[in-house]
Amino acid sequence: MTTTDTISLKQAEISVSLSNGEMIATDTAKIVLMNDKLINLIDVLDLAKQLQKTHRKTLLSGVIPTVGIIAGVFVFNISVSIAIVGYMTGVGLSLGYAVSPLFTEKRRNKKVIKKLASPET
Repeated sequence: MTTTDTISLKQAEISVSLSNGEMIATDTAKIVLMNDKLINLIDVLDLAKQLQKTHRKTLLSGVIPTVGIIAGVFVFNISVSIAIVGYMTGVGLSLGYAVSPLFTEKRRNKKVIKKLASPET
């Protein structure tokens, strides 16, 4: 690996290296594939898309109720107890969106295990 290759890896938005590559390549790469199969890069990109969706949902479910509560308190003179209930609803939604990938992954793993355990017909 040359110096220009290393600089290119450092400046790239997404830099990928295989685990059996040169040490400087694995040190500068943002993604290191441990089993040396490029097909796993698709899984990494899918994971990044899921993370972005979850982050967006979590952020919106926290910001929208908060803005509504602030507007409600100052414009519509809602009580503090209603504001607290609204805020806690937003927190619950945010938490639900934040942990939803965990439950989705558990369901996916159960299906794979069931498929592997079933006898071939």
